[in-house]
Amino acid sequence: MARPADSKARDALICAARERFVQHGLKGARIEDITKACGLSKGAFYLHFKSKEALFEELLQAFGERVRELLSTRQLETIEFLKAEGMLTAADVRQQAPRYLHYIELSNKHNLDVLELCWEYRDVVHVVVRGVQDTAFAGTAWDMLSQALSHLEYQEQMFIERGTLRQDLAAGLVPAMLVGTYSMLCFQMTSMKQKPDFGVWAHGVNRLLYEGCAALIQHVSSAEHEETLETPLLTATENCCLGAGKTKRRNS
Repeated sequence: MARPADSKARDALICAARERFVQHGLKGARIEDITKACGLSKGAFYLHFKSKEALFEELLQAFGERVRELLSTRQLETIEFLKAEGMLTAADVRQQAPRYLHYIELSNKHNLDVLELCWEYRDVVHVVVRGVQDTAFAGTAWDMLSQALSHLEYQEQMFIERGTLRQDLAAGLVPAMLVGTYSMLCFQMTSMKQKPDFGVWAHGVNRLLYEGCAALIQHVSSAEHEETLETPLLTATENCCLGAGKTKRRNS
């Protein structure tokens, strides 16, 4: 009769394996060291996992599934917001209107969820980036980024069709910016000993995305101001900090 699996032993093996993968890489980590760290036998390891590679693949799948869940939730809740509040305009951003602040609050929540998940799996990310050389997982980092890009590109197209996103940018640029930002923040976490203030990070990502990074707020004439009051958010390429066209002409 087969011995029943012990969930506590399984969790202990996963925890020990994550530490050894970070220290030695996937190839260098040894099963005997993993089992020794949690006081179990190699037989106990093989009761739960076919190999250390199978254990690591399970970690990757769990991380990837949670990322996809967060992206899907963000997409659904954003659509619901647009249905309830309508499309944001440049005036909403300029005037810090209640519905814009409500959207920022919603987006902050989504950003925090992603950052918290990255912190929880920062050791796995470390291994993906630095510890899978000469293994079957060597291209995993790019595969994961490509999947996130594909999901956001679909969302980008939907928002362009709704008139929410500006249409004068190359397709895929906004998703690439978002994925690049989060991937670099996630990579930074792999070397951090203390958890950063994710509230500040989440807020900063939103402000940069929707309001730009210029220190000075552009001054516009009354006519220009009225012209952009009802321009959908991120579709205005002039007269507000969301576009650079007017700035370039003024500075030339």
